[in-house]
Amino acid sequence: FMGRTVVPSGHRATKPPTWLDPDTLPAFNAFESQLPELLRDMSLDNHADDWYRWMRSKEPEAALPSACNAANKKFSPFQHLLITQTFRPDRVPHAMEQTVTKLLKLPTAQPPVLSLA
Repeated sequence: FMGRTVVPSGHRATKPPTWLDPDTLPAFNAFESQLPELLRDMSLDNHADDWYRWMRSKEPEAALPSACNAANKKFSPFQHLLITQTFRPDRVPHAMEQTVTKLLKLPTAQPPVLSLA
């Protein structure tokens, strides 16, 4: 969703979370440089254990860590997709399907079975 965002040359990256997968470090740096307010609202440092569990969960797209809800931060479905894309890119297709079905109030994003009978 963020494309091939380039981190500005003058950007001073913060230390990434210890639980961050090294493969996602470039995406994290782009996320941090382009969406610093969203990153701050995620409270990664204050709730590292929650984020670690979320990173290791089988379906992280289902819900953000409970700490996000406790902080009274309302993340939009698109923000949730950006977070998933940054930290768990392997789950983006599932997150997109879940977002589409939720926003469009559809039982599934799959097309109906075509019957040739």
